[in-house]
Amino acid sequence: MLLSRMPLRAVRNHVLPKYATVAQYSLQRAALEAVVETPRGRPLRVYSTHLSHLADGDRAAQLDALLDIHRRAPSEGAGWCGARDDAGWTDGRPAVPMPREAIVMGDFNLTHASPLYERIVGPMSPQYGRMTNPEGFVDCWVAAGHREDEGVTCLSGSLNSGERIDFCFASAALAPALRRAWIDPDADGSDHQPIFVEIDA
Repeated sequence: MLLSRMPLRAVRNHVLPKYATVAQYSLQRAALEAVVETPRGRPLRVYSTHLSHLADGDRAAQLDALLDIHRRAPSEGAGWCGARDDAGWTDGRPAVPMPREAIVMGDFNLTHASPLYERIVGPMSPQYGRMTNPEGFVDCWVAAGHREDEGVTCLSGSLNSGERIDFCFASAALAPALRRAWIDPDADGSDHQPIFVEIDA
């Protein structure tokens, strides 16, 4: 689900790959995409997702699909694009541009130690730190000054020792706009703790 105080200019839902299982409980996963108009009038793509709870082997195809959706979005355009003589189809509104920058957030069911985390934020150099590609993503929690291995967003199930498996990733170009990130340890609306990110975009 995506809730926004600012106008949503376009919305699409993307079904992610599903690995069929015999014994384990496997669920269909998706990524909800919206183009949000920020307070500064800047359009920004936002994704909400929940990857498989089973294993990295199941999540890998979902993550690859999600990253591919992100890469293709600017060239595909929104759910409708172009022009039409009959304004009834478009309610008289112009087509929505698909911005390059995006925020991807949700329950990824993986930790910073997973090889899949590296696919999102780039490889680690022992000498120089995280090697983020300009077209890639930053982990907002880390970009706001926290360590990759700190923070707890889930204390349930097999993660009763506490791990950060809920993330907010932002396009590298948005990193300078990050102001802060925090986790509310006292929220009791879920078995996960919410992570908040403040971006001046």
